[in-house]
Amino acid sequence: MGVAFSRQEGAYRFVAIFNWTYQEDEIALKRFQPYFSHSFEGTGIDAATAVCLYLTGARTVIFSGFTTSAQGLQRFCSSIVFGTAIEVSFYHAVDANEISQVLPL
Repeated sequence: MGVAFSRQEGAYRFVAIFNWTYQEDEIALKRFQPYFSHSFEGTGIDAATAVCLYLTGARTVIFSGFTTSAQGLQRFCSSIVFGTAIEVSFYHAVDANEISQVLPL
């Protein structure tokens, strides 16, 4: 999919930033494991555009990619944070090359 998916009507870029404390390390690893292997089935996230970064020492994981499903993103985020102290901040993202289309300059 990749580029074709990102150009699909209704597709939009997102960034989800997950944070936790050391008490949640074990559960965080269990919850993130399926997504580290780019298994996004049922989330509406295009695995070809998904990027996952772990910020060492910060207990922070950043997921970025394209999706066409707000409900799928909700399922994705809930599958990680539900019943835990893991927190998520969610953003719609714009590529730097597209910023002039968003901001009045």
